[in-house]
Amino acid sequence: MSVGAASGLVAGLILLNLDNNGLTYVEGASISVTTDKNDYKRGEPIQVRVINTGTMPLETSKQWNLRITGLSGMLMYDAGERAYNVLSPGLDDTIVWNQTKNDGNVVLEGLYRISVEGTDADGFTVQDWITVSIWK
Repeated sequence: MSVGAASGLVAGLILLNLDNNGLTYVEGASISVTTDKNDYKRGEPIQVRVINTGTMPLETSKQWNLRITGLSGMLMYDAGERAYNVLSPGLDDTIVWNQTKNDGNVVLEGLYRISVEGTDADGFTVQDWITVSIWK
């Protein structure tokens, strides 16, 4: 029983130490997404940070193909078109989402998945996602 309790404590501490800023930089194409925190009040702006965590420039014709969905996969927000953009290795771009859906309505409380993607010069697409909570 004590082994189970100790294992649970260790697993809990490991999960507590996992945060959005634990970035891993790799050789080749890589993209990462983080937010300024994990839990938000309803209506609070969410700062989405897109980071090139690889050694190759990434490009996009959309706003990093930013998509926000409910955990069921239902699309809530798509950043839409924006001028062609290039992100050099190690640099980042910040996008602020005001918790509104594409139809202009404010999203409800719950869990949301924020995903981004970019493409390297060879046409290889890389993606990353994060989950955030919105509460009253």
